[in-house]
Amino acid sequence: MARFLIVGAGPSAMALMGALEREGHVASLGDRADRGALEHVAIVCWLEGSAPERFLAGAVDSSMRGFLYQAAGRERELSETAARNSIPLAVLTLDPGGVDAWLEQARAAIEGLLLGEGGKPTGALS
Repeated sequence: MARFLIVGAGPSAMALMGALEREGHVASLGDRADRGALEHVAIVCWLEGSAPERFLAGAVDSSMRGFLYQAAGRERELSETAARNSIPLAVLTLDPGGVDAWLEQARAAIEGLLLGEGGKPTGALS
């Protein structure tokens, strides 16, 4: 069992939360995240379009073991921030509108992050 913070809203966020909970994980959903929201969180799933670099840089001394990001045009900056702070990163490249395929990609990325494999599904940054 792991604890997840899902930042964002919409059908894809709800589908991911449901899938994680069915697997016995604890998932919370929010439209914003702050340092306090990271307590005991293993993976942060950033599914909204805002820039997460500041949040990610502030998460260095947290229990977070990985960061899942829905591609929104900031992949290069985010990859640099994650690498600089030694935070494993996976990037989802599929359109979240195709929930089934997107959820499959998200689950593969999360499994990689939990296993310490850097979360490298199809479309992830290395």
